[in-house]
Amino acid sequence: MKYLKIKNKAIIIGYDKKETVVYSAIISVNKYYDGDHIWDNDDAVIRIQMARLTGLLFDDDGKMIQSFESMFDPKTGSHIGGQARHEDGTVTH
Repeated sequence: MKYLKIKNKAIIIGYDKKETVVYSAIISVNKYYDGDHIWDNDDAVIRIQMARLTGLLFDDDGKMIQSFESMFDPKTGSHIGGQARHEDGTVTH
């Protein structure tokens, strides 16, 4: 059986404080790095009441190159923390 790989994609899911999904997207990694995103806009974060954003990024070969979690204050839209785990195992905050 041949298994398909997710290639050149960012899978992103946003949750409110009750862990209900309020945002989801599958976009190219290039668009992830170069695009404007809902979480870049405080008013948009407030509008959907997003408290947490998770993501997985895959390269052109289907290798996971990053996973991340970002936390937001849904009342102000401000980013309040998070971390990213990179393919080499390093973690950034």
